[in-house]
Amino acid sequence: MNSIRKVGVIIVTLSYTSQCRKFLSAFKCTELPISQKTVLLSDNSVECSGSEYSRLILICIGLLILVGAGLPSFIIWKLRSLHQNGELLLASMRQRYGSLYDLYIDELPFFDAIIMYRKLMMLLAVTFLSTGSLQSAVNCAITVVYLALLRWKPPFQPIFIKM
Repeated sequence: MNSIRKVGVIIVTLSYTSQCRKFLSAFKCTELPISQKTVLLSDNSVECSGSEYSRLILICIGLLILVGAGLPSFIIWKLRSLHQNGELLLASMRQRYGSLYDLYIDELPFFDAIIMYRKLMMLLAVTFLSTGSLQSAVNCAITVVYLALLRWKPPFQPIFIKM
């Protein structure tokens, strides 16, 4: 059961970016040159002015809140509470949640969630900012802040190699 849980945790964290990208694709519309209709870029059969599109937007907003912001928030909440209660280093917790925090120092067991937030912010910039140069500038700023965080508080456990 624990190995299934570990694989599930790994799959969820690895698929996070692609799922958020899929949810954000609902906000990308384009105008067809011949018919002058505004349609969804990922599915040209959906008009961006119809009721079907309005429902799609509501669903995608809900999923972005639930998965995009909710999953990293839950990870931070869960791992911080386990850390504060001193339960994070217990064997049972390591089996259950270890794949989320084994790589990181004890003070930052939730660093995967920080990485998830960084990816979400970059996806939001690419989706909602209109020009490529503005998207690049915002994503560079996000990267600089992320690198400063890494420099200020290195999150990874030191690796000791026996010779």
